[in-house]
Amino acid sequence: MTDQQPPPIEMHDCYPGGNSTYICFAPGCKREQYAELDAAIRTRFPHFEQGGFIEPPVSDKAVLRLQMAGGEFCGNAARSFGALIADAAMSQKVLSPQIRQELVASTGEGAVSFPIEISGTEELLTVHCHRQNGGYWVETEVPVPGRLAPRQHQIVDEADGLTFTVLHVALPGIDHLLINERDFAFPGNTGNIERLLRTAERLLALSASPAIGLIWYSHQPDNGAVINPVVYVRSTNSLVNETACGSGSIALHLAVSTESSLDVMQPSGSTLKTTIQRSKDGSIDQVLLSGEVRLQGCQSFPADQLAREPVGEAQKN
Repeated sequence: MTDQQPPPIEMHDCYPGGNSTYICFAPGCKREQYAELDAAIRTRFPHFEQGGFIEPPVSDKAVLRLQMAGGEFCGNAARSFGALIADAAMSQKVLSPQIRQELVASTGEGAVSFPIEISGTEELLTVHCHRQNGGYWVETEVPVPGRLAPRQHQIVDEADGLTFTVLHVALPGIDHLLINERDFAFPGNTGNIERLLRTAERLLALSASPAIGLIWYSHQPDNGAVINPVVYVRSTNSLVNETACGSGSIALHLAVSTESSLDVMQPSGSTLKTTIQRSKDGSIDQVLLSGEVRLQGCQSFPADQLAREPVGEAQKN
């Protein structure tokens, strides 16, 4: 008797305002295998900056669960996941046999709303999607403690002794360190960035954090903000200069702006909108992240094919 082949992997290529994200349906793959599978996917498809895996939800009130490869929280991956669920619902496709389709509610022509689960938080997050320009405009809740306050720290660059300020915003599943470009310019060199990461990690006692974002920014009250994010994910040991960062945009809004909404320009040239709703006492009621998501297609293949060499630029999509 021959061994039965495992079901093929389905990998969805998503573009949430910049940072290319894969969402994978890998039946039979266990969570402890995600880091290895993530490395194989990103070796073969090097344009991906991050990725997550579709799982059955824990709660009977969620449509599906997205488990990031490193167990972190990711706002743009949550929005990508939302776009896939919306697209499946509107096209009557089967994204996963575990999907609770009855929880996807129509909110208008080409628009739906539904709750999801995602790694890095135990909260259910509501996602709103509507079709727009061949893609989807997706808004998702972001889990933020009601009394979150940024903390200011002084960091000394060990290379040249330069002291600069970081604003530490601890979000569920990821710690962001915000650096004003005016005070300390983006180094560009990966070695210099990693040195700064390790210095900050040690001084701020972040060795247990599942993910750390170094977010260089500039902010003008009348002209929005611009970020240049680098994100480290511990379990996958990846350090990526991302072309967009949703949770980093939220962290920046929380740290530097008192306005209810902020447009944050990403390195990709796309803009993400962050919205923070507060109570009269100043506590945070709700945080939202919104922007465009384009779905680039889906590939299905046996898992053992992922071990092959990286594909060329023309083959990525």
